[in-house]
Amino acid sequence: PKLSNNVSFDEALLEENNDLLTFNHTQHLNRHVDWFTNIGMLNSDLLHIVHQRGNVYHLLDTAGNFEFTMDNGRGPYSYRYYETGFKMNFSAGNTSHDLVLSIDEIHQKAYTNSKVPRFGTQKFRGNLYTGTHIPRQNFPTLDKILSADTKVWGVSLLDYIAYDKWRFLAGVHKHTATVKNYNVAGKQTKRVDSNALCPVYG
Repeated sequence: PKLSNNVSFDEALLEENNDLLTFNHTQHLNRHVDWFTNIGMLNSDLLHIVHQRGNVYHLLDTAGNFEFTMDNGRGPYSYRYYETGFKMNFSAGNTSHDLVLSIDEIHQKAYTNSKVPRFGTQKFRGNLYTGTHIPRQNFPTLDKILSADTKVWGVSLLDYIAYDKWRFLAGVHKHTATVKNYNVAGKQTKRVDSNALCPVYG
């Protein structure tokens, strides 16, 4: 087959909409203490994914004829991130300390479609040598329903220590996580919880 042949189709579509918001602020309370906060929000919606189902063509014969069925997909997600804390610096003799106390939360939601059909029913044919001509398909925009809800909460305490030419990092991090899964009827089908306490050093 010639590489110039089009074995895709003009109606193949990838449409994504994103809303992004970030906010970062540091407030100097005095010469030793700063307060900081960081906020991030993202709504990502892969609104239309029109392509051949499974991204594959089914080869029918040695003459290069193939067939496929179209797939209409969608992948909405939402992300939220919140963090706040304090930075402190002080000295004790010949040793300087830079302390950070931070609390943060991550919240992610994933969605799927419920009852709107995703797949076309008509099979289309093309040829590796002559290309593909597919009539336009008017797929509807899929609805969305919550499929997974993830929350992660954490707190960290870090101390960056400088003594003469030596540098040390010591601290601890604690986090808890909860993941909930839902079916298309909105009923929770699974829940996983975890938590850990981790040392930080270097």
